[in-house]
Amino acid sequence: MKKAFTLAEVLITLGIIGVVAAMTIPTLVTNYQKKMLSTKIKKFVSTFNQAYEMAIVNYGDSIYWKDCTIQPNKILCTSDTAIYKILNSVKYVDYTNKIPENYMEAINDSFDSYFSGTTVGFQNEKFFQLSDGTIIFGSKDFIQRLGDYFSYFSYFYVDVNGFDKPNRFGKDLFWFGQIHFNEMPIYSFSVNGFDVYGKVKRGLYLDGYGYFIQNPSSRYKCADEDITKELRAKCTSLLQNNNWEFPKNYPWKYL
Repeated sequence: MKKAFTLAEVLITLGIIGVVAAMTIPTLVTNYQKKMLSTKIKKFVSTFNQAYEMAIVNYGDSIYWKDCTIQPNKILCTSDTAIYKILNSVKYVDYTNKIPENYMEAINDSFDSYFSGTTVGFQNEKFFQLSDGTIIFGSKDFIQRLGDYFSYFSYFYVDVNGFDKPNRFGKDLFWFGQIHFNEMPIYSFSVNGFDVYGKVKRGLYLDGYGYFIQNPSSRYKCADEDITKELRAKCTSLLQNNNWEFPKNYPWKYL
């Protein structure tokens, strides 16, 4: 006759199952989050690009959206003209002055830690929510001329899953840039003026994309525990080079 399991054997088995679960469930949850957020990022990029092309049809080529006088070697002005032209091609709600306080606190805290203690505060920024819940805020247009190089681009922040958590930069919050001119130089200032490392074409880019053109080997340090927060913040651009999927060397646990 087969004997039943003893209480000790049952407890040992349950203990082993618990240990295995404790080791695997967090990884499964993280992988699920990454996949879900990656899907939302791809959807936003697709929606934004379509809206951008529609805005060009409605308002003419985006290189003519600027309204500032061109002067050499300085940023000429900042405005938020472009984002209105783009958003007019999609359904959105103006959420300015309607943002929940806990959400505002979360994104301000995340920004401060993400950019190594840089305090900005988004209380005075304009917020827009798309029909799928995506939030766009803090949009600014920049017009710049350095020598023979002319640049016209917009920066803005995007929360791809709206008010839902984690509300962390580098996970569901991202800093995007849209280049409006045909191409934009990637440069850094030097004792001789400025050095140009390359150019990027008109399009939508994540923060850090140009940095890794200048410093290509730095991308391999993104998941290192001892790299600076400033560099890790730029590592979000790894998504763009990986078809908007989170690569293995993405610094997820540090963001």
